[in-house]
Amino acid sequence: MGKFRLKKKANIEIGRRQNYSSSSNSKISSTLIKISRTLSTPQIDRMRSQNDIDSLRLKTQKLTNHRKKIGLIFFISSLIAFLLISFIIQLTGSVSVSLNNAKTNKSVDNAIYKKAVEKYLEQNPIYRIRSLLDTTNLSKFMLQYYPEVLSVADNGKSSIYETNYYFSFRQPVAGWQIDGDKYYVDDKGVSFKQNYFTEPELQIVDNSGIKLEKGAAIASNSFLAFVGKVVSESRKIGYVVTEAAIPLDSTRELDIKLKGRETLVKLAIDRGVAEQIEDMNNSFVYLDSKSTKPVYVDVRVSGKAYYK
Repeated sequence: MGKFRLKKKANIEIGRRQNYSSSSNSKISSTLIKISRTLSTPQIDRMRSQNDIDSLRLKTQKLTNHRKKIGLIFFISSLIAFLLISFIIQLTGSVSVSLNNAKTNKSVDNAIYKKAVEKYLEQNPIYRIRSLLDTTNLSKFMLQYYPEVLSVADNGKSSIYETNYYFSFRQPVAGWQIDGDKYYVDDKGVSFKQNYFTEPELQIVDNSGIKLEKGAAIASNSFLAFVGKVVSESRKIGYVVTEAAIPLDSTRELDIKLKGRETLVKLAIDRGVAEQIEDMNNSFVYLDSKSTKPVYVDVRVSGKAYYK
């Protein structure tokens, strides 16, 4: 009997629990129905609209970040490309030569000067970057091997890999023959052997009677430099040198004649050119005031002038 009662009570308890659970679910459902009824259609639309806005903002933010990344990658790529192109433009891979042939009347072998520039760049590889090239040093380098070159300039790119160099040559103001070799000198006093211009009218006459030994060409270069400066300094004050000669038994003196004057002028190689030309001019001013036309004027001694 006791067992039977216990089971009945348990069944009654379970039934109560089920009834309670069912009752709770119905209350929740009724509550949700009330809430849904409480919310009007516009409110529901606003909630949906807000969700759409939040979703759109998120998409827009992601798209903006993506665009920024693409823009940054494009900027870096463009910068690298610009630097690479600039480097290629500045880099001298090979050499070509163009010449100032406007006044030259002799053919020029471009290959000789091209090889000289290539040799200079091999010795100084940093100068293959055009912006670093010092054309003054390049011209000095050329002077050692090809003194007829007056200047060398970067003439720009002839191709993406090749740089063109523009050569100008010295024009002689006087010439002199030494042991069968012809030498020239320009108005800066630089002597050279290769002349691409017409022969100068002023030819130095060697009346010294002294036989030049081997190696005399070096000393003769110094002498030619002196002659060139004499021509240049005389021209500055209006005189034109028409004759230049080395007198008998002397290698340290130069006798010159000027256009329009019969008077010979004696100069010393050991004395400054500008000073002697100034003394020469002062002497002519004085002699012209006295209407005197001497055979020669000697300005070899500083501060003094002799005439006869």
